[in-house]
Amino acid sequence: MLSILHQRTTCWVQSIKTTFGLLLGITVSVAGTPLAVEAATPDMVGKTIVVDAGHGGRDSGAQGITGVQEKDVALGVAKDLEVLLRQNGAKVVMTRTVDDDLATREDRLSGRRQRADLTNRVQLAKSAGPDLFVSIHCNSIPSPAWRGAQTLYMQGHQNSKQAAEIIQDSFRENLLPTGRSPAAVSSLFLLKHIHAPSVLTEIGFLSNPEEEQQLATKAYQEQVAFALYTGILGYFQVEPKGWKTYIAHIFHAM
Repeated sequence: MLSILHQRTTCWVQSIKTTFGLLLGITVSVAGTPLAVEAATPDMVGKTIVVDAGHGGRDSGAQGITGVQEKDVALGVAKDLEVLLRQNGAKVVMTRTVDDDLATREDRLSGRRQRADLTNRVQLAKSAGPDLFVSIHCNSIPSPAWRGAQTLYMQGHQNSKQAAEIIQDSFRENLLPTGRSPAAVSSLFLLKHIHAPSVLTEIGFLSNPEEEQQLATKAYQEQVAFALYTGILGYFQVEPKGWKTYIAHIFHAM
């Protein structure tokens, strides 16, 4: 009897996941076997998104009290975001997919590593001709009290501001509590030199013990990627609404 009930439950879950997968255009898995389910008309077809995982290689970025490194968290989130965007039809260009930066050996030997890394990220982004550039980072300050994800954009760039506001709304809805608002900046190298709509996301404070603990987990990195994903869809006015968003959250937890 228990065996029959298990089989029926498994079939029910498979049916539900496959049905809604078809509606949402996502990949589902049953009993560990992935089933690639593509929407008939993916919403993001024709859109190019550059996803930039901050830091890398010798440049660890910020580091939490327990040793969690910004470069690792940023790359984990970037890879998860890439999967979600591709499944919705977008062309995704990653600035890095491994633990390395974009500087050359000569750049490192001559002391130009950081500048060359940033310059090469800008060139890669420009050559892709993106509809949106998203850079992923973690925050850190001396006080452990500060917390919350925040989106930055270049002052005076209206499209970037719009993207930042929508992504920030998604952060509030999907991540650890944050009272932060999008902030305009004028001197961040990447945002200053990439003229396509661009945002730099600080997805949490590694200096905050709770956020560091969460950001170190695969589950929360996936949650951050999902928040970015829904924000990006919202910017392109293809954000799933109502029950679709709820079902997407269910898939995210399965």
